[in-house]
Amino acid sequence: MLKGNFETAIKVGRPIGRQALKNAKPFVSSECPLAAMHIVQEMEILAGDQSAPARSLHPIELVARAYGIPGAWSDAHVRTP
Repeated sequence: MLKGNFETAIKVGRPIGRQALKNAKPFVSSECPLAAMHIVQEMEILAGDQSAPARSLHPIELVARAYGIPGAWSDAHVRTP
């Protein structure tokens, strides 16, 4: 991960972050941890007064949460529309 690529990563993630804010679903999920981090960062940049998630969850974390399996994902911030 290079600092010089940050602006490019944010630029690529901007449409996804914009769409995620527009749809205001309770969770943001990505199978790629680095992409997830950039999407959440973009959402924070675009959010203004809207809430942005503290972090995204891996899809398997959402499955574990749905089944009530305890873990760090159990306390993840839930966005409200």
